[in-house]
Amino acid sequence: MIAVAAANFGSVNQVIESPAPVARQHIKTLGEAEARSLLRYHASVQNRAYFDVWGLTETGLGVALALTLFFATNGNRLVMALSIAMLGLAMILHWLIAPQLVTLSNLLDFAPPEEAAVERAKFAGFHKTYFVLEVVKLALGGVLALRLLTIRARRRSSSRQEVNAVNHANHSHVDR
Repeated sequence: MIAVAAANFGSVNQVIESPAPVARQHIKTLGEAEARSLLRYHASVQNRAYFDVWGLTETGLGVALALTLFFATNGNRLVMALSIAMLGLAMILHWLIAPQLVTLSNLLDFAPPEEAAVERAKFAGFHKTYFVLEVVKLALGGVLALRLLTIRARRRSSSRQEVNAVNHANHSHVDR
């Protein structure tokens, strides 16, 4: 989502710098500064909608992952802790951090760069927090993936030993 948000705002400059012929006329009529402001507002509205949908989607996926891992790993404590931590971060991001970003973003949509310094500082702080929590969630996902791979490897090696033990010549209960 961070990449999508950056691309949306980057497209504003792209449209202003090399617009289609019809868009060029509209930009000329509005003026470049006004057109840029309107396009940035549009990108901001899109980003808010994307973040909302992504937060809900990510929460749903987190619940599905936690339930799946609970049954797939017989409630392995580390696996469950990691998946629940990821779900918790997703929920914090969606219900605590994102609403603050939306509120501040609404205040900053048409504010000139020299105004609303306090709001911009708060927005930057929440944005940084959002980014850091996303990185932490991604790192937890990496640890979870490694843990799941090691569980699978251990199961595979122990099941091979079990098969070999059954085929061992000293086991009289095995019919040959």
